[in-house]
Amino acid sequence: MTGRPKSYAEKDLEDARLAILKELAQQTSGSMSLEQLVTALGDWGHRKADAEVAQLLNDLVQVRGVALFQTGVRLIAEITREGLNHVAGRQGLAAVKKPFSSTD
Repeated sequence: MTGRPKSYAEKDLEDARLAILKELAQQTSGSMSLEQLVTALGDWGHRKADAEVAQLLNDLVQVRGVALFQTGVRLIAEITREGLNHVAGRQGLAAVKKPFSSTD
């Protein structure tokens, strides 16, 4: 049984969440600030405001792909084991594009 096809907006958000996970996975520390992620997402073709990226991070917290920390005035996102497993294709996270899929 298949559901309704995903809209372009839904696919874009899923791709942006995957881009966040991939960017965090590339970092030695596994973490980045909100400001750094806004810039990095722009490099991936996702031009999003700070509030939009913060919402994407909150979505990833809900599926346990990232953990968020406040350090002073900066919001820091850190990839979790589940997030790393998703990027490696070992596990799937809801509402995040599959890492090796061009159509989902």
